[in-house]
Amino acid sequence: MIEDDVYRDLWLSQEAEPSLASMDDGDHILQVGSFSKTVAPNLRIGWIAGPEVVIQKLSDLRMQTDLRIKCFTANGDVRFYNFRKIRRAPCLLAQANSQTQRFYGSVGRSSFRDWAAWEIPEGGMFLWLTFSSDVNVKKLFTEALRRGVLINPGYIYSPYNNQNVLLSYVSSSFQEIEPGILILKEIITTMEDGAHLTE
Repeated sequence: MIEDDVYRDLWLSQEAEPSLASMDDGDHILQVGSFSKTVAPNLRIGWIAGPEVVIQKLSDLRMQTDLRIKCFTANGDVRFYNFRKIRRAPCLLAQANSQTQRFYGSVGRSSFRDWAAWEIPEGGMFLWLTFSSDVNVKKLFTEALRRGVLINPGYIYSPYNNQNVLLSYVSSSFQEIEPGILILKEIITTMEDGAHLTE
């Protein structure tokens, strides 16, 4: 079993639940994580933990398939992370994310209350909105992109059309969030008025 644990350090309102790997006494779980969500987003370095024999085989396989492993970067990232101050980075990031999330939720609630529903998550980096059926999510995505606002429609994650939209609350500043939300509100209002939008 593979436990995808890349967001473990980004629980906001409470401590993370125990990982499956921490409860595994039979070496059945491989736990994967990433520094790219917390300490060093631009380095794109991840990690995997599991039984030594499995990790050795995976290391050999990686060497056979990709001779350009960024060993220097990876080793530097681990050493960097081991400093006490750097190990506090996920905690500080979670605090900052929590503030942004609350702001995002407040602005979104006042702007989308007639068209969308969502719950504030316990952690992570995204809000998952479900728009009412009278909002054309594809047109919303197209027009928002044309106006410089990027949203992630749910249909890119699913083979089925749906009314979901994924909004990141970590990739934008306070100064960018509110104008972006207001643009989305304006687009939806225009849809309701029946005006033409770019296909």
